[in-house]
Amino acid sequence: MTIVEISSKEYDLQFGNDQIFYNTAAFNALNKSKCEEIFHLMFKDKKNRLGIVLGLKKKCLISPFSAPFGGFSVIDEKLSVQHIEDAVDALKEYCVLKGVQGLSITLPPLFYKESFLTKVHHVLLQKGFNMESLDLNYLFHLENFSEKYYTEIIARNARKNLTIALTKEMSFREGSSDEDLMTAYQIIKMNRLSKGFSLSMTAKEVQQTSEIVKVDSFIVSYEGVDIASAIVYHVTNKIVQVIYWGDLPEYASNKTMNFLPYKIFEHYHQQGYGVIDVGTAMLDNKPNYGLCDFKESIGCSIQPKCAFTMKF
Repeated sequence: MTIVEISSKEYDLQFGNDQIFYNTAAFNALNKSKCEEIFHLMFKDKKNRLGIVLGLKKKCLISPFSAPFGGFSVIDEKLSVQHIEDAVDALKEYCVLKGVQGLSITLPPLFYKESFLTKVHHVLLQKGFNMESLDLNYLFHLENFSEKYYTEIIARNARKNLTIALTKEMSFREGSSDEDLMTAYQIIKMNRLSKGFSLSMTAKEVQQTSEIVKVDSFIVSYEGVDIASAIVYHVTNKIVQVIYWGDLPEYASNKTMNFLPYKIFEHYHQQGYGVIDVGTAMLDNKPNYGLCDFKESIGCSIQPKCAFTMKF
């Protein structure tokens, strides 16, 4: 297995069918200021097999350098374990030749490409990588949604809160403009500030991202006031990811954060999507217990999101 450095344009031509947005050259180019240099690598023998986009930061190669996860792009998800082993061996040799001090790869949760990612987990461990972290990542299988069935699978307190929310005559709408996207962003920003947190992305970064991938915004209103919102990325053809959601604290008694997920799940179920990635529930590499409990209460299941590292 050999590694070829290719252009960003060729990378997206080769691996366009991979369709995990964070692995595209276009997304990584948007965030190029967050690393010193970007490398687009293709692994090949008689055929083109795999790809990976790596950013150089502080003498280490990192995937991703600015995203929830990165890892390998693959042309055929049925790629054998042996081919993946050969690719990882080649990547280790590449790092040595580049003179870098470390390599870090954060893989997607398994539900993105279950069989392929299971093989990659195995190979990285067998090839001497350390599991640097294991984040708790939540998801909702949209096949589990229906108005009746959803209320049966959620926790008792969530069912009670949703019942209250549905009596409040709140409205739910999908955003249709950049203005709606910024309205959603500002609501979430106020939510985070009320809790002493900041957002990892600026409003400009969210807007720029929406120019290269489909970004949905949703807004909940009550008595003429926009009180809760969500921003969602289309990460693959069948998986969307909640990037941010939140409400104005003064309206929390409306149980908006039970109403909002319910309506989002309903929306994407009707659109024919398979999974909603609801993200991690971690704070400083430790479980955020309240957030874990909340995501489980609204019907989410859980899978690991693992980061692997190697020093040279």
